[in-house]
Amino acid sequence: MKDKEKIATIKQKIGSNIKKIRLDKNLPTKQVCYDLDLSLSAYNNIEKGLTDISITRVLQIADYFNVNYTELLSLEKITNYYINPTANSTGIGTNNGDIINKDTDSFMIIIDNLKDELKYLREQNNLLITK
Repeated sequence: MKDKEKIATIKQKIGSNIKKIRLDKNLPTKQVCYDLDLSLSAYNNIEKGLTDISITRVLQIADYFNVNYTELLSLEKITNYYINPTANSTGIGTNNGDIINKDTDSFMIIIDNLKDELKYLREQNNLLITK
């Protein structure tokens, strides 16, 4: 993977982490923008990974969401739900609290991250095949 692609992937992951945390906290984008004194377009560009986010801004956003800055910078998948092995036949609990976050948008972010990871792995596989 080229440096520009790596940087773009990292920025997208950080933006995705920020969006996921915002959605997990049920905070509307406009409220976050107002509280952080950011324009809507500037904040959307951060969540989409289209901007180079400064360390100062990362710390500000982490403080605002009351999370450790490493959660924003993590390149690993962030999950805040769990699967109950004693639950229904799907293995996913249905009782209140079995799944901490049922938010569809959060699951869509996870799916998008997995698609990105799959694309990257396919690219790496193709590089190995052509060598």
